[in-house]
Amino acid sequence: MEGQEIIYFVFIETQDMRIGILASSGGSAFIETWKILCKYSSTKHDYFVFTDRECGIENFCRNNDIPYKRITYVDRKRFSIEANEYIYSIGGVDVIFLYFLRILTKDLFMKYPCLNIHPALLPAFKGINAVEQFIQSGAKFMGATLHLIDEGIDTGAIIAQIQTPMPHQTNLEKASKVSFLQKVYLTLIGIELLEKNYIAFANDFSSFEIIEALPYSLSANPILQNSNFVEGFLELQQHENTKIINS
Repeated sequence: MEGQEIIYFVFIETQDMRIGILASSGGSAFIETWKILCKYSSTKHDYFVFTDRECGIENFCRNNDIPYKRITYVDRKRFSIEANEYIYSIGGVDVIFLYFLRILTKDLFMKYPCLNIHPALLPAFKGINAVEQFIQSGAKFMGATLHLIDEGIDTGAIIAQIQTPMPHQTNLEKASKVSFLQKVYLTLIGIELLEKNYIAFANDFSSFEIIEALPYSLSANPILQNSNFVEGFLELQQHENTKIINS
């Protein structure tokens, strides 16, 4: 139709990906994912971290020679513009994973595919304190969602989800540990989808296509297929003494 924007889908360059990490805390989910990838991935990736405050992930970056940049948060638009300028200055990235509580604008999420991991089965428990919302609700299955960023609060297109049945009485410590493992699993899913070219993004990064039917289980849709990633994740589960997937 005349005047209608044409949407086409593109793959991300998956060899030696440049991965941006936007974080505002300790970054434990990214750190454990990084450890698994360093040990088990046959593909080398470069990581670039940017934060909005002094936080634990900055110490991790310093200790592991990962470039990072702190961008003072004034408002969402200015932060998104400055983050985009920083990414441009380092030669760009292929994808951005968010472990971040603030809302971004199209000045960033229309420039790069921005993948957020929300600690709930969207559309349930949007916004902040999703784990606490889950506990207060009395829901029996705790989940997490990998989704694209858009202008809304946790409203972007859903890429993958994972769910875990929880005991009748669940405290914050138990729920937080399950949430942490779910975030790691979904980050690995995101990396795998990109590495295997299973996912393509619209040119404005507002939507995506999964290129072929992917396997799923009662707990995760889709599931990890890379046996090395699975091995690394099972080791992490054992270390945390908490199981969210089977071998």
